[in-house]
Amino acid sequence: MWQTPPTPPSPSTALPSGPPSRPPALPPGMLPMPESLIQATPREIREEHKTKEMVMKCVRATPKFPAKTATGAAPSDNEILLQLEQFARATRKLFDETIVREAMLTPSCTPAVSDYLASVPSLLWDLKENVLGDKQKRHLERAAGGSGFQGGWQNRYTDVDTFFCDLALCSLKQHYLERVFDETKAMRQNDKESASDFFARLDARRDAVNFLAGRVAQCVHMSDQIMLTTFRAGLKYAGKVMRRLHQERLDISKPEEWEQRAREQDFPGTHVALLKLREIADNVETDMESKTADKLAAERASRPTPFSPSTNSGRTPFFRNRAATRPRAPLAVMGDPSVATAAAATSTTPTSASSVAAPGVRRCFACGSPDHIVRNCPDEVKLQAWKANAPSRLARQPQHVAAVVWSAEQSHSEDLTSVPECLVEEVCALMECEEIEPFVALCHLCGLDTDLGEEHAPVPGSPAGEQE
Repeated sequence: MWQTPPTPPSPSTALPSGPPSRPPALPPGMLPMPESLIQATPREIREEHKTKEMVMKCVRATPKFPAKTATGAAPSDNEILLQLEQFARATRKLFDETIVREAMLTPSCTPAVSDYLASVPSLLWDLKENVLGDKQKRHLERAAGGSGFQGGWQNRYTDVDTFFCDLALCSLKQHYLERVFDETKAMRQNDKESASDFFARLDARRDAVNFLAGRVAQCVHMSDQIMLTTFRAGLKYAGKVMRRLHQERLDISKPEEWEQRAREQDFPGTHVALLKLREIADNVETDMESKTADKLAAERASRPTPFSPSTNSGRTPFFRNRAATRPRAPLAVMGDPSVATAAAATSTTPTSASSVAAPGVRRCFACGSPDHIVRNCPDEVKLQAWKANAPSRLARQPQHVAAVVWSAEQSHSEDLTSVPECLVEEVCALMECEEIEPFVALCHLCGLDTDLGEEHAPVPGSPAGEQE
């Protein structure tokens, strides 16, 4: 049978023969690129760059250490210790961020730079560059060997405990590190501090001490038993708290027995001895504050009540209760120099004892009867005599009468000060009479001008008539 002969391979599809060909030579000055970098796509490089930027954003959000105080002064050793413990918590929180964990577990698409996107030494290096102070930077670099990140840093700081230990040694004084445990045991509650606030302050110091324990020589770990004893000894009402503890059958030297009994018998509230002690201290403080408030209320109730004229039921509606206000010069606005001088003297004259004394029972100015006032006086003879004699008698005190008359005309008699009560009432009663001539005569005798009409001309021989 006839068969078609095979087609010879074309030059383009022919199999290579001989040794493999070498890659073309690169131009002078150009280095060969690694295979992993050649295989990385632009999208992968952008994603890696974006992830690193997000990690750096988390690093920069960490609070700075050491931070300055509110006054701008350098922080004390106690403040630095609290800041160091807070910085340690913030750093551990940084390592727990989702984007940071992803960066630490994701291989880099450019392994020539780094094997992973992030690592513990690289993150600690970024914290050192962006968060720590200059003193801390120099000490950590010197402790790592001083050869940068590629040198001793990535070999020394492979865990955060070594990093925090070196940070504590360079930030705190050696003698403070040695006695920080004893100072914590000597803490006491302040006068204006509640038991809960004292417990929170002591608990924060305890966390700081336990952070240094094992990293610094002579710094002992503060257990729950030591915390219990320290808190009880530092309370303001330690004796009363101890009596409550005896009632609760809680022995602070053996808190485990009470906790076991509380769990077995299902005591109400917490079953932790330390929290139970804080609860008892709060209850004692609440009881003491209640007793103090009741004692102050009883003392206030036992004090005598001062006499108030407004509460005196024997006063008639005609009585005016004038409160002491600031002295003023009411006649200065009337334009009369002589009257203005008298008003200035009135405003600077101190109030006498007779002017501030409470008046007696109100009597009629005409007949002296306590049963009625002058406007209701039935004795016409004495009433007319009072109207005739009042101007000359009242004008003997011109500095007071001038202020009373002006204030009565302006309807501000409630604001008068440094004026005797009886004088105010008598002048106002004279002004309210049906006949206005006695009041006009009093004004002229005091040297005052009135706008009551031309029919009330100045009386000849009066001070006003002489001035004209």
